[in-house]
Amino acid sequence: MNNIDGKLIEEIKTIIEKSKGTHLATIEVASKEIGIGVKSLRKMTDLKDFPCLKIGVKKLIIMNKMNEWFDEHKGETFNL
Repeated sequence: MNNIDGKLIEEIKTIIEKSKGTHLATIEVASKEIGIGVKSLRKMTDLKDFPCLKIGVKKLIIMNKMNEWFDEHKGETFNL
């Protein structure tokens, strides 16, 4: 294992440890659960305060933070 792989593995372990008890979902799974299209949800993950984790190029939605996020942004229009 090279140094870059080792650092990535340690970063992933840290993220997993911090997210224990958190429901994480891929964009595809989250899209089905909350009823937002995959393309739109993928674009939403680029918003500054959107509840997701980015591990390399993979994005995981923090599902138990979604309702709070939507409540905070109620009435806003997103031009995605």
